[in-house]
Amino acid sequence: MGEATRLLLRGLMAELEPGLKELGGQLQALEPVLRDLAAKIGDIRNYQAPEQLPNGDIILRRKVPLLPPALRPPAAGEVEL
Repeated sequence: MGEATRLLLRGLMAELEPGLKELGGQLQALEPVLRDLAAKIGDIRNYQAPEQLPNGDIILRRKVPLLPPALRPPAAGEVEL
């Protein structure tokens, strides 16, 4: 029974391997875009669950809205003039 299981799994892997390699290549192509998006979003825990509007748009609402630039405290090491 163990040998039959091994043969079954090898067969499945042989079938899945080309698709997994293609998926890996597509993810590599998307990596710069995903990194840029992650930098803009920051910590995902700052957002509510995505919401789809009736027109099909998907919005991500922040749990706590960002302050306008004029009201934000200076960042660490930044000098306010």
